[in-house]
Amino acid sequence: MTDLSQKLRSLGYEVACSPGGGENCLAAVIHEKADPELELAASLIADHKVIVLCENKNFDFRIKAARLGVSALVQLPVDLIELEGWFSDFDRNQQVESKVLIVDDDDIVAEAYAFALQERGLRTETLSNPLRTGQVVDDFCPDLIVMDLDMPEANGLDVAKALRLSRPNLSLPILFLSAERNEEIQHEARQIGGDDFITKPVDLATLTDKICIRVSRAMELRKIMERDSLTGLLNHVNFKERLASEVGRSRRTGAPMAVCLLDLDHFKAVNDTFGHQVGDRVIQMFANCLTGSLRSVDVIARYGGEEFGLILLDATPEQGARVLDGIRRSFSNFLFDTDEGPQTVTFSGGVCGLDDAATVEGLLGAADAALYEAKRQGRNRIVLHSQAENP
Repeated sequence: MTDLSQKLRSLGYEVACSPGGGENCLAAVIHEKADPELELAASLIADHKVIVLCENKNFDFRIKAARLGVSALVQLPVDLIELEGWFSDFDRNQQVESKVLIVDDDDIVAEAYAFALQERGLRTETLSNPLRTGQVVDDFCPDLIVMDLDMPEANGLDVAKALRLSRPNLSLPILFLSAERNEEIQHEARQIGGDDFITKPVDLATLTDKICIRVSRAMELRKIMERDSLTGLLNHVNFKERLASEVGRSRRTGAPMAVCLLDLDHFKAVNDTFGHQVGDRVIQMFANCLTGSLRSVDVIARYGGEEFGLILLDATPEQGARVLDGIRRSFSNFLFDTDEGPQTVTFSGGVCGLDDAATVEGLLGAADAALYEAKRQGRNRIVLHSQAENP
């Protein structure tokens, strides 16, 4: 497993070659030959995700592993992209916190819903004034809204219609709560994109079950709609929408933000020399490298082809450039297997901050100018927009 450990380290992972690994361990990876009866795996499952590397294709072995609670079986020889995919899934599941916004003019009822959902591990925000819903949605970015239908300032139908006027909110799930028995009103609520209509009074346990199911389904659907199919990262359109949202939030709060564009160096030559299958593997591994090296709050996207976009929150351009330079050094040491032997690939990057442009397009243009300067200087480097202005 020495070669595998080295490859994982070059992608930014810390590797401990002993059982345990501490409470922050992403997964315990066990070779079948070292644990043929899965006894070690069984001892670690209570505290860790466990991945078993095996040649055994016997389904009985898989049944045994499933009964013990093994998280994944990866066939030997190890496909590093498959293994990295499992790591990314585990990391996302650890870091992602589902968020629910409760809009109800009855504070006591809203707090009761919030407490019940928090007990189920969801993060909640309550709002009694429906006229503030748009601003809170922009700031809180909920995965689902629980909306009372009958409110004095604006009823739930009007609030939902207003939210749907914004493109990013078209797919935001809304669950209506009301004592309303009129079927026409219930039908109208569903027509404007209400995912469900629940009649009050409602059992709290039933409500939380419905919300948890809806949130889980919404997050899975969002992955399909917003993500690039090859890398699992945000796609171009949703990256720009997210950038607009984060720029607005940062300008309101005064928090710094770094916008970065990265490009794999001489990627056309990789495809032409080694084939598109190798090219796809390089893109996947680079995406996994970024995911494993950056924080869960950072935004990572496949901007197009071999180009990637990043939003590093609460980070100055200088801090972002230092982080990316460390990733650049690690990635440049990673060896890709090809028919012509192991090969390395490098990348270049351009970084800017909020002071470099007034608009989203301006920020992307500033980052792109810095990326162009990195290429002009010989590639395999990270350049700040301030440096690109005065090369």
